[in-house]
Amino acid sequence: MDTKTTCVLLMSKALSYEETVLMLSLPKVERPLRMPFDLNAIDDSDVWEWFRFIRENIPRLKEGFGIPDVVSLENKSLFDGVEILCILLGRLVYPSRYTTLKLIYRRSKPELSMAFSWIVGHVESKFGHLLTSLDLCWLKAADISLFCKAVRRKGVPIRAVWGFIDETFRPCCRPKVDQKTIYSGHYRLHGLKFQSVMAPDGLVVNLDGPWPGRRHDSGMLAENGLLDLLKNEMAEVGAVYRLYGDPAYPISEYLEAPFRAGAAELSEEETDFNKAMAGVRIAVEWGFGEVIQQFAFLDYF
Repeated sequence: MDTKTTCVLLMSKALSYEETVLMLSLPKVERPLRMPFDLNAIDDSDVWEWFRFIRENIPRLKEGFGIPDVVSLENKSLFDGVEILCILLGRLVYPSRYTTLKLIYRRSKPELSMAFSWIVGHVESKFGHLLTSLDLCWLKAADISLFCKAVRRKGVPIRAVWGFIDETFRPCCRPKVDQKTIYSGHYRLHGLKFQSVMAPDGLVVNLDGPWPGRRHDSGMLAENGLLDLLKNEMAEVGAVYRLYGDPAYPISEYLEAPFRAGAAELSEEETDFNKAMAGVRIAVEWGFGEVIQQFAFLDYF
């Protein structure tokens, strides 16, 4: 420390001569280097608990998402591609605070926040269209026919059902503005709705949302363009296959629903039909439950 700096300290801090001499005599402490995140240093059982993937599949997922080997953020922080993917997975697995996550990744809270925002935007911008489109490599005529056979093996009375449609309501805290917009009288909570189509193999075919919590299922279906997508898909397949939904959905050429109890009671055949179809339609509820079970952050409000 030079003489000029010492004088400035004496003037600004009002240090005594003895305190100044003591400060100048202290040894210079080197700033410790940040220990880089090392996936291989984590036990196999902990890798699954923290990220919901086995160790070998995380680099494969990184390549599939097109994440660079080195990611540079706006504040010039550098992240390894596997590291920033693990930040995403670790954040979604459980509603942990950045204060806790910084102990794992040895990063500051601002760095973790920026990294999480970057990886979410990266995945959504590159692959978000797969959630709102039926133009999927694994959804062709042979696949849809196979789905129909899988549903029929459960003994259902409809031969042409290949998937199931339903909505899920995700509660949230009461907002300061537009409270009535997202308030659901049915659930008696504030929240957002998502509409999903699930295949019998457990894969999400289509996901639309978020919608205000007060919107009805049929209203979402009418506005999200799914029926037009189904029409185009069936034209390419060359046959008419249908989705099956709950009584909230209208019956159409590409959508089936259970019999509704009106003024008259349902017949025995109609009751048996509804019971048989309810046993297979529960697959879409299992799909929602699986996502929330594996990535509990999405259910935290």
